[in-house]
Amino acid sequence: MSRLPGPHVPELSTVAELGRRRPGSADRHVPPEHTSRRIPCTKGGTKIMSPSTEETIVTIMRENASPAYLATCDGDQPRVRPVTPIVEDDMSVWVATFCTSRKVRQIKKNPNICLAFVELPRGDKAATLLGRCEIVNDMKQKKRVWSLATFDLSQHFPQGPEMEEYCVLRIIIDKIEWRESWTSKLEVYEPAQ
Repeated sequence: MSRLPGPHVPELSTVAELGRRRPGSADRHVPPEHTSRRIPCTKGGTKIMSPSTEETIVTIMRENASPAYLATCDGDQPRVRPVTPIVEDDMSVWVATFCTSRKVRQIKKNPNICLAFVELPRGDKAATLLGRCEIVNDMKQKKRVWSLATFDLSQHFPQGPEMEEYCVLRIIIDKIEWRESWTSKLEVYEPAQ
């Protein structure tokens, strides 16, 4: 197999290895479900998202996560509501909610979503995630997401992550559209399929 171009991934030889290692972590295995490497598709071909680009997108999402806006499908009608996503360094995105919420019922019927992070008040910086939502039932994962929250989830779930009503949504990213300002070009990135 040929080596991937670019000085930022010298120790990686295949796209598959991108799912197991992060730049600078040659000795550390990263499980595929926690990988951060995304393959952006551009008119000029396919290239690897640079770590600085990824950090920029994560920063835009984190700085504008309260609120972000989650759109779900309700039949043929879109529904949007404010949420406070939890964003990890590797671009894993989670939403804590009630199991009986309207959004959970809609996601069970149609998992397609759009999640928008917009810098207020003018919307200069923005990142929009298009993809799907997965309802997480694994208690270990639900506790992990609880521990990652930068806000007090116990205000909504006073019995903690074991509370029956506590639900975690995992955002599966198909595409990210983002910009750093109104005057900058809209960038579009798609994960490797």
